[in-house]
Amino acid sequence: AVLIALLLPAVQAAREAARRAQCVNNLKQLGLAVHNYVSQVNSFPSECYEGTNTNDWQPWPTAWTVAVLPEMDQSALYNAINMASYTTVYPDNTTGGYTQLAILLCPSENIKQRPSGVWGTTNYVNNTGYPGTIQAWTGVIIPGPNLWTSGTFAPIGFQAVTDGSSNTAMLSERLIGLQAGTPIPVNSPLAKRVMFPTSIYLTANANNAQAALNFVATCKSLPGTTLSADTITAGFSWHSTMAYLGDNVSYDHFNTPNGLSCADTNSEGVGGGPWWGGTISAVSANSNHPGGVNVGFADGSVKFIKDSISLQTWWALGSRNGGEVVSSDQY
Repeated sequence: AVLIALLLPAVQAAREAARRAQCVNNLKQLGLAVHNYVSQVNSFPSECYEGTNTNDWQPWPTAWTVAVLPEMDQSALYNAINMASYTTVYPDNTTGGYTQLAILLCPSENIKQRPSGVWGTTNYVNNTGYPGTIQAWTGVIIPGPNLWTSGTFAPIGFQAVTDGSSNTAMLSERLIGLQAGTPIPVNSPLAKRVMFPTSIYLTANANNAQAALNFVATCKSLPGTTLSADTITAGFSWHSTMAYLGDNVSYDHFNTPNGLSCADTNSEGVGGGPWWGGTISAVSANSNHPGGVNVGFADGSVKFIKDSISLQTWWALGSRNGGEVVSSDQY
């Protein structure tokens, strides 16, 4: 019994190290796929492209993951998707949408049920930027023109990454959501997977850093009994999304890694409401890796970022053109 007690933690640690290494490899392969895409079209893929769609809910456009399928040796799956008639409600694309790609799942993800029940999910999400109250869509893979907010839209290329590709996050991890059911409290071990409402009202593109700090502080200090506004949307469909659906294939740099994800009371004013994440919510990168998350940078490198990273440094890594000076010893 003593021997087992001594060896079991070491074995578990070794297994987690192997899982984390595989996760790093997945992110590197996704980063390489994005780079190959850029080399062909001279811009990053759009998180989603709604164009002139005037219908609030349909059709849902394809996500950035679909755009890079050919670069992941998934040309057959790419050709099976109908780009002209894409929606997650009608069965236009069930062949592709129901398919689960192993490269989009982190080996440390311990929930195997798909949040939606049928649609393929993802643990790997694109960076849309740092706090939307400072400036929306400051990441690398961002939405195209949409109904929900103003700002700079996709497509953008490397020339827009003026902070340097090695200092700008492009991809990270996010634990998938839960199937619809009982709301989750803050003090639950599942709290990282869901979105929580707050009493804070934010205004997009207000350039109000203090408001952003207040929002993060409120999110971090929610009472343990606070119930989630959403349980299902995190990573619930790798193949389609909309700009207001911030809690699906994307994340932002509002809150630090493995922090809570929170929505403000104005989220629905820019689309989606707190159950969807909205466009100025704190949709946090998170994982089951002890102490932090893997982050794929715009230069193709992957680094492990600790939960203890300072908020200002995390914000700086989320911005492609904020002009912040960040050194490698800060993260």
